[in-house]
Amino acid sequence: MSIETLMKQIEELPETEREELLDRLYDRYGDDEAPIQISDEMKQLLDDRVAAYEADPTNVRTWEQVMESLRRKNEPAL
Repeated sequence: MSIETLMKQIEELPETEREELLDRLYDRYGDDEAPIQISDEMKQLLDDRVAAYEADPTNVRTWEQVMESLRRKNEPAL
């Protein structure tokens, strides 16, 4: 089976099954010992966001609010 065929089959799976597949692949092949490499720019962005949170911990959104915002952005225009 080609990787392209496999990818097409994966894309046809329901979202919950794709998530389970990803979890299983990570469990089997993920490397917990390898450090995550992030750029200096990303480190600065994370530091800025932590500082903003510490300055006002009430100015946050729930995971559900974030996901809803992303869904709205990805909806096709009518």
